[in-house]
Amino acid sequence: MFVWAKIPKEHLKGKNTIDYSMDLVEICGSCSCRRRGVRRNGEGYVRIALVENEQRLRQAVRNIKRFVSEKPVGKN
Repeated sequence: MFVWAKIPKEHLKGKNTIDYSMDLVEICGSCSCRRRGVRRNGEGYVRIALVENEQRLRQAVRNIKRFVSEKPVGKN
């Protein structure tokens, strides 16, 4: 019901997982949970819940894909 996704290092560029997760929420409307808050040694991972209907999950994947491919590296 969850996916633990590793954040590409080139997207972190000085940010921590919390900041990256907040960018996901702010920029593309997708919500994630930093793994570190759930498990030890989880910095660099986010947890993505798969508990929505298929249409909403497809939209979330499109938004995240756009975010990852267009996100300026080191954006503050």
